[in-house]
Amino acid sequence: MRPTAFTAGLLALLVGAALWTAGPALAFRPPNDSRVEAPVYRVSAGLIQSLLADEGIVSKIDHEGDVGLSFRADNGDLPGWIVLDRVDDREIWNLRFTAPIPADRTGDRDRGALLRFANDWNRDEIALKLYLDEEGQLEAEHNLAVQYGINPDEFRENGIKLYQDSLARLLEALASPGGGGQASGSAPTQEEADNPHGDTPGEPIDASAPPARAIGLLEMSDGGLCSASVVAEDVILTAAHCLFDEDHQSVIAERFSAGYDQGQFVATAQITDVYVPPEFDHRRFLETNEIDGYDWALLRLDRGVGHETGILPIRVLDSDQLEAMIDQSGPAMMQIGYGNERSDHPVARRDCHLSMVWKDNTYAHHCGTVPGDSGSPDLLFENDAYAIIGIESAEVDYKELKGADMAVSSGAFAAALPEFLARPRPSTSVAEAPAKQGQVTGRSSP
Repeated sequence: MRPTAFTAGLLALLVGAALWTAGPALAFRPPNDSRVEAPVYRVSAGLIQSLLADEGIVSKIDHEGDVGLSFRADNGDLPGWIVLDRVDDREIWNLRFTAPIPADRTGDRDRGALLRFANDWNRDEIALKLYLDEEGQLEAEHNLAVQYGINPDEFRENGIKLYQDSLARLLEALASPGGGGQASGSAPTQEEADNPHGDTPGEPIDASAPPARAIGLLEMSDGGLCSASVVAEDVILTAAHCLFDEDHQSVIAERFSAGYDQGQFVATAQITDVYVPPEFDHRRFLETNEIDGYDWALLRLDRGVGHETGILPIRVLDSDQLEAMIDQSGPAMMQIGYGNERSDHPVARRDCHLSMVWKDNTYAHHCGTVPGDSGSPDLLFENDAYAIIGIESAEVDYKELKGADMAVSSGAFAAALPEFLARPRPSTSVAEAPAKQGQVTGRSSP
């Protein structure tokens, strides 16, 4: 079954400059040392078909303008697609290499075993990510950002070759007796038993039920997208870098839709008021690790929605409590966001443990967040309720941590919420009168 194409306009993500060797969670591109400078060509389905022909691969452009082909693997070919993700059905910003894995390639693994295999794979792999669709079929996906065009060598090395090599390794792991979760009917984990509908890492969840109904899409004036959470009756929380483009210019946050799912939503409102920490500088954020703990923002809505969505409380954990979440036997968190591996509904990744805790109000994990998850909440379940302990910020490589997800812990922004709530409401909307960073009614370019 072919994965659903992205909803036009909702997933027009911005490709930013690199943070260390990777960019913000909102954006992504190959490491600097693997990028090819020139020549760069404008991407089209015809160009992709021509580049595939150069590699001896026969392909066909389908009625949706995407490219169908058979990917080569060591032990056979796999039918799939190169999906051309577009902005407003026009500009192509991303190539999505995707193939469903046939049941005869997954051995005798049942759904629970496939979930465990996919989660184990996604914690260790960067280039190729695995997901289970709503019918329980395993899908393998790789993304290549092409908003500024593509070089043929880059397409070959960071696109088709990287994906096919990763597919071969995946099929080898699936065929291996030690590849994880072999026995059909094996005893499910407690989380699987508690969630028979698949509410596990990397799977869509019910957007109308708590806590997802208090999490939603944040749409920008330039078509960009982030995730955000309702933290007061008329206030939402997201990442500060979402409010800037790749040229470090501010963009207008226009609309928030809580519990968004395929055109339906629990509540929607426009943005009238924005607070970005005055210490946050977009250029420094991208080029250094000096201000990572300031990647957060509070936004006021033009009407209250908390009574419809519910309000997610902010829970501050100290360093000892966060470090306890590194231990596999310690507390685990759940992350919910609108990452780009799914079209237009929230995706949950559960049972996530931390990998490292830093002193600047940030921490790392390998939950598997992807573009579009920026600003999404990390949730801890305590006393029969979910609370926000941090928000997603960036993907980073740091020493032994490769492809780690970085989040800003709630200690960075918890104290700012009551201060923001106490400030007078602006008389005009953000779109009408943007102000400077650190002020209440918007921000200007740094």
